[in-house]
Amino acid sequence: MLFVATRKCRSTVVPLRSNISPTVPKNQYFALPPSSHTNRGRKHGVHYYKLFPVTRTYIDKFVTTDNSYYTTVLNILNRHESDIIKACQEYLQECEKGNKHYVTPDIDGIIDVLDFLKYKNDTAI
Repeated sequence: MLFVATRKCRSTVVPLRSNISPTVPKNQYFALPPSSHTNRGRKHGVHYYKLFPVTRTYIDKFVTTDNSYYTTVLNILNRHESDIIKACQEYLQECEKGNKHYVTPDIDGIIDVLDFLKYKNDTAI
């Protein structure tokens, strides 16, 4: 039996979090230098387990030119973009197998809402 799965490409947001608990395993986030909002003993980074799908409508550009900290962070993210994407893809594959962490947003539910909104906009008179 041949099983062919088709996947629709989705835009996904992976949030920067300022106060990741020190108990969070390092494979769940990409560490960044602490921000001014990072509490002592906490980590700042890209938290893979908090990713969620969006449409381009909801994506705004984040201006970093007037802030040296965010310029530094953007440079780090750009240098490690492929590693971050790979880690996110691996986590999404685990989610598809049913190994979703309890703090992960309801990805399927969000996709349903985004698809409904697109359908509603496409069929509006």
